[in-house]
Amino acid sequence: MEITRIFGDGRLREVRAWQEWLQKIQILRKRYEYWGNGYDLFANNETANVASLGNAATLAGHMALTEYAAVKHRHTRGRAHHNGRYDLWMSNADDSYCWGLEAKSLWDEQTLNQSDFDKRMQAANKDTKAHMKGEADCRVGLFILTIQYRDDTDFRKESIRAHDALVMNSSAQVDLAYRLEGPLADLWLYFALNP
Repeated sequence: MEITRIFGDGRLREVRAWQEWLQKIQILRKRYEYWGNGYDLFANNETANVASLGNAATLAGHMALTEYAAVKHRHTRGRAHHNGRYDLWMSNADDSYCWGLEAKSLWDEQTLNQSDFDKRMQAANKDTKAHMKGEADCRVGLFILTIQYRDDTDFRKESIRAHDALVMNSSAQVDLAYRLEGPLADLWLYFALNP
């Protein structure tokens, strides 16, 4: 099951630090594909997908906490801050660098258009920027996209081309993107990094 970096500078800290994490994601997907005909671990809702990402991060040696309590900016009158949560907070055991991730997720059987992609990516990035600096070394907006296939090789080829291209044509901030191929579905992880 192939992992392809489709966008992002190879010198980014995350490219090195997340390499094993991405491999563990693929191992978990392979382990649980037997559950049923057409099942993919990431053909779930956002909460389940984030939990699976957290499980893979732990297997890769990171500390991973879902629904991690963190302070957010309040954009209304009254207190300037309020309690919030990162969908996933994880720390690299090697150097204690940590990421706070806010995720949006979509599972579908068709091609996502550019406008919908941009809206989802912008929403994830807006959510992560609402967190106070200092709660994580890097605040990360994440869009998780899973496209499931029905034995249509031509559709799969077109889907890969179209979903890889979303990041190139996006008006939203995207700093790093991966495609993780699977036997039943392909998974895209699009990241906006905000140190």
